[in-house]
Amino acid sequence: MAPNISTKSKRDIGWEHVEMIDNNRMLTKCKYCGKEMKGSGVSRLKQHIAGGFSNVEKCEKCPVAISRAMREHTNNQKKENEDVLAQKAALREILLEPIRKKFGLDDDFVNEEESDEEIFPMQREHLKISIQGSIRDIHETKSGLGRNNLH
Repeated sequence: MAPNISTKSKRDIGWEHVEMIDNNRMLTKCKYCGKEMKGSGVSRLKQHIAGGFSNVEKCEKCPVAISRAMREHTNNQKKENEDVLAQKAALREILLEPIRKKFGLDDDFVNEEESDEEIFPMQREHLKISIQGSIRDIHETKSGLGRNNLH
């Protein structure tokens, strides 16, 4: 029976140069040198083929052209991931700006990534949940779905 691999994984060029062991995509083997890796899927073996990564040894048997292509692929993936994170951060700012303006909140109040040494982790989690609940309540009230509008 064929392993269940997501569409994104099927398109990943790394699978052209890697074999799965026991139909488990977390157990992989380099097609050039036979190096086996456990628990990292195709990602670490792509680094192995590309070379130049401190966390994995470069494949000495991989053709130079393939190594270069894999390096370019991994660099492009990294850039795409950074772009997606930047887009998410920008979208988050766009969505939070009206709430900040309406309630006079500064950036630090809503930004859960920044740590406040005076707030313990459990308090931070409760604060985060409260903020999310308040935002949801505001949205429901504006859209007529609030608790008081259900009667």
